[in-house]
Amino acid sequence: MSEKKGRRWMKALIGICTVALFLASVYLVGTGLMKRTDVFVGEYSLSDDGETMTVRAGVAGSMGYIRDVSVKQKGDGLYLTFYSTFGGLNSSLGARSEFGFPVSDEITEICVYRGNGEFEAVLRINPDTERWERSD
Repeated sequence: MSEKKGRRWMKALIGICTVALFLASVYLVGTGLMKRTDVFVGEYSLSDDGETMTVRAGVAGSMGYIRDVSVKQKGDGLYLTFYSTFGGLNSSLGARSEFGFPVSDEITEICVYRGNGEFEAVLRINPDTERWERSD
């Protein structure tokens, strides 16, 4: 009887450990799939041929890092969505701050994701000087 009881406890312990490991894995990977809505663009530069924009980005909040950016073109704008790093809310695993992406001649503004499907223009082409400037 005691042997059966010991096996039940062992199975229960293995089950609990498996569930805990699964939940921890979901948390550590899941944080890397979160979109960042508090990203700011610091420095930016255009390549000599005018085909590649490089931006240095960071998070305005006190916690977290950026690992990747998704770039989509709609009309004359580029829409950037930044993603958190894997490994937890304040993990620096795979963190980056510099991102480059192609910019065609028809692009006149670069926007950053702010949440709820909203984007904010952070860089625009000044029509008078035909140079990139902050949208402030």
